[in-house]
Amino acid sequence: FQSDITKFKILLLVIKNFQKNINQTIEELVDELPKTISSRANKLNCITEATNHGYFIKETSKSDQRKKYLKPSQELLDELNQFLKILD
Repeated sequence: FQSDITKFKILLLVIKNFQKNINQTIEELVDELPKTISSRANKLNCITEATNHGYFIKETSKSDQRKKYLKPSQELLDELNQFLKILD
């Protein structure tokens, strides 16, 4: 996530939404990111890559199968907590 500003901002948004218990769809998340940092395709590729590596988990809405949400994996949360302990 540190290699690219787009990946880092996606990470921050997913963690923020998880902490605040907000269900933001992938499309809403992509739209929230500034258009000046990268293209829509690059943002979606970053999300797909993070999901494939197991950092994010895609969940489908029970009420609308077209809506997909991102949440951090337990492994990502554990690594983030370790990182924050080091900083503290």
